[in-house]
Amino acid sequence: MSSLLQQLHFNVQVFVLQIVLFLVLLQVLTRILWRPVLAHIKQRDEEIEGKYTGRENMQLEMENLRAEYQKRIEAAEADARTHIQEVVKNAQNQRETLLAETRAAMEETVRNGVADAARESAEVLAALQSRIEGNAFAVTGAMLENTVEESSLRASIQKNLTQAVQQGTGAAS
Repeated sequence: MSSLLQQLHFNVQVFVLQIVLFLVLLQVLTRILWRPVLAHIKQRDEEIEGKYTGRENMQLEMENLRAEYQKRIEAAEADARTHIQEVVKNAQNQRETLLAETRAAMEETVRNGVADAARESAEVLAALQSRIEGNAFAVTGAMLENTVEESSLRASIQKNLTQAVQQGTGAAS
């Protein structure tokens, strides 16, 4: 094996020195290069993990806000529906009140009209009856030349006119 080592020009002292230098270089690189690089990689991993956690928290907060917003919208819609129903109900009540007041006013007007018509009819009938009575008395008096007693003639005319009026109003009904 020694011949093989000589053919390869292998020097044990150089080899040991190279191993020692490699170990020293490894220690120096570990302290100067690898530890800062590994610390930076670890810090970056923590930052990334923190950002993912922050994103998840923001997403949860956003979902909570969306749910709260949806509840507010539903509450506003319910309030609007309630308000609309109240307005419609009030409008219907006002409509019914106005219709009832109009009906009452119309019925009062009809009653007043019927009462006025009946009163005017009675007045016209009384005036007509008085005129007919006067004309009948004048015609009868002229025809009989005042031979009939005035009170009996007036009573007879009054009786006949009353019967005629009763027959006329009975036929009209």
